[in-house]
Amino acid sequence: MIEAHHTLKHLAVIMDGNRRWAIKHNKDPFQGHLHGAKSAMKLIKNCLNYHIPYISLFAFSKENWARSQAEVVYLWESISYQLEETTSFLIDNHIKFLPIGDKNNWPEKSKILLERLCQQTKHGHKMTLLV
Repeated sequence: MIEAHHTLKHLAVIMDGNRRWAIKHNKDPFQGHLHGAKSAMKLIKNCLNYHIPYISLFAFSKENWARSQAEVVYLWESISYQLEETTSFLIDNHIKFLPIGDKNNWPEKSKILLERLCQQTKHGHKMTLLV
């Protein structure tokens, strides 16, 4: 659980270790990524409870592109799925979503989804989620 003072305005998290978690728990890496997504959602909910207005989640580094093609495809499909699943949560909780970083190599489907999510959440005023 997050211990926060009212002065905390921005929390940044490097989402790392999903594959290590999976190995430790005798799961495949894909299940580790799903576990990481669930952990991110718990973090967002906790930050809402503590009224932290900005969260940055570092979720896909340049190093991720060097992984197997199957894992890269899975990661992008997982990101897209998680965003689609959380759209109503973001809207209902007045959370503005902003993707950041180099978007040049992003799959076209993900670019479209992310742009739509930005438009749907652009009036969010309780929190800004940067991924």
